[in-house]
Amino acid sequence: MKKTKTNIELIRAKNLINYIEPRYKTIIQFAEAIEKAYPQVHAMLFDNNKSFGDKIARYIEAKLELSSGYLDTPEPEKPPLNIVMLPLYTSKLSAGSNISSETQIGEIPFSLTEIQKSNIKLENLISIIVEGSGMQYTINEGSIAIIDVSQTEIVDNKIYAFNVGKQGAITIKRLCLGVEGIIVQSDNKEFPEEKVLYNSKLKLEIIGRVLWVINKLL
Repeated sequence: MKKTKTNIELIRAKNLINYIEPRYKTIIQFAEAIEKAYPQVHAMLFDNNKSFGDKIARYIEAKLELSSGYLDTPEPEKPPLNIVMLPLYTSKLSAGSNISSETQIGEIPFSLTEIQKSNIKLENLISIIVEGSGMQYTINEGSIAIIDVSQTEIVDNKIYAFNVGKQGAITIKRLCLGVEGIIVQSDNKEFPEEKVLYNSKLKLEIIGRVLWVINKLL
């Protein structure tokens, strides 16, 4: 015999639908964001014979950074519509070339709508405070670069955050694919271009591609 959703499960489904509608283009996109299969999420929301239990409710709340029990509340307070918080790091690295909780200094608000329009996964985004004037006018010193850490394959003439030879600091510059190696370019022409040879022992480790910049005015 099929189980019918309880009253609390119906409330959870209604609240989650209300949360999803203004923030995600499709249920498929939402399912990907919370790392669950689309059929499971669709049934949980729209099939009254499928359960929406405590465990999955708490999991979704944690994934969406909602307070525990949010989905159980008959009339929950609406969370901010178009804003998400991204982790903010300094340009210093710990353990050689790793970004970790040791270098996180806080969070910054950013547009969820902009992320969704770009079809970027929220969990792949971080932000870093830019040091140095090598990219001045394109990215001023003290600006915040928003980086997709899943994009580590170099696309010619795009801007990346990277580390060379485990130096302990993140560099943000433009990378070009040369014949002999990767050309590191500064948009500030006072800085000469550099080259990291493909066969060099000095490895260039890509942290991610810079997608947006919150620019600090000079």
